[in-house]
Amino acid sequence: MDRTGRRIFTCADDNLVKIWSSTDGRLLMTLRGHQSVIADISDISVNDENTLLASGGLDKTVRVWDLKNGSPVAVLHGHTGGITSVEFCPTPIDEAKCLIWTGKDGGALCIWHWDSLTNEFGYGKNCCHCSRLFCVIALFV
Repeated sequence: MDRTGRRIFTCADDNLVKIWSSTDGRLLMTLRGHQSVIADISDISVNDENTLLASGGLDKTVRVWDLKNGSPVAVLHGHTGGITSVEFCPTPIDEAKCLIWTGKDGGALCIWHWDSLTNEFGYGKNCCHCSRLFCVIALFV
């Protein structure tokens, strides 16, 4: 769900992210872009501002979407294997905003910083390899 509870997000083995109304169950929007013969989207995450949705799939990409109009914002690469988890880091500090994800390629962790004013991703991009890392959870304390 988004932060307001008005939208529900689903992803599946059809390469689609779907956005549903939680009040009446209507399909509001379908986000297309992931491409894979093994057509799974493995994880999705919504940023704290409810403006962006990130999806990670077995096509080795993380795609970022604008939730106002469903348009693509970015296609991010950094893994040689499928994406296992994706998470926006919740923080009120603009300089610390980032999107992190893990992949099937030996447990790599990628951290892409993003500018919330321009929605540009990548400055300060960093990928590190850890042993058997499959999931990530981001918390702001």
